[in-house]
Order: sequence, then C-alpha cells, then structure tokens
Amino acid sequence: MRPFVFFDVRTSDVDGTKRFFGELLGWQASGALLNDGGAPWGGLTELAADDDRPPQWLPYAPVS
Repeated sequence: MRPFVFFDVRTSDVDGTKRFFGELLGWQASGALLNDGGAPWGGLTELAADDDRPPQWLPYAPVS
C-alpha cells in the first residue's frame, strides 16, 4: 500500500501553479485535478484572498 493516495496543492495562484509544474515536470491539469495518463492523483485548491499562508502541499493517507 502506498503511504499517500492523493495530494492537494493549496495556492493563491492556481493558473500559475498549473503552468509552473506543467513546464517543470510535464504535469497535466484538468480543471482542479492534476493527472497522469488521465488518472487523477492530486488537486489544486485556491487559497482565499485574505489567507496569508504560503503555498503548501497537503498529502492524504488511506485509512481503514
């Protein structure tokens, strides 16, 4: 079993984040989902305008 099953990028610049990782790593985005070969493995969440936190990655772990 993989330790993480999904990743969420929280950022104030969703379009810039898509472009950055697309150019750097070849990642593809479909709407708010990051995918590889059509299979979603992550998402993009826009931080609210008044949220002063820096961009962050949020991993999701499976539970049973």
